[in-house]
Amino acid sequence: MTARQSFTSGQTFTAAQANALAESTIAVNAQGTATSYTLATTDAGKLITFTGGAATVTIPTNATVALAVGDQVNIAQLGTAQVTIGTASGVTLVSSGSQTKTAGQYAVVTLVQYTANSWLLLGNLGA
Repeated sequence: MTARQSFTSGQTFTAAQANALAESTIAVNAQGTATSYTLATTDAGKLITFTGGAATVTIPTNATVALAVGDQVNIAQLGTAQVTIGTASGVTLVSSGSQTKTAGQYAVVTLVQYTANSWLLLGNLGA
């Protein structure tokens, strides 16, 4: 696979860059059997995976970690235990039915930051 592309203002977009962009892959942040994880600035655009027991992912405030409006983070439950999405004080998380857990093994959910401290959780959610 091709490395992730970066662009500068005024740069000419080439066919080679378009092909590389089309072939780019998502970076994986494998947490293995970790039971807790707090999002980091470097998680934007990544897939965070968990393979062990129940785990909790915490969304910090923007004052703590500089994630930007529009950033997305994907979370995959590769093991049999659910992953719960939690928030630091001052962070709002909304989802369909107010669900905050992955639905089951191989479920993937996506977090999208839509204001400075507000996130939308969507995907394969469960109770």
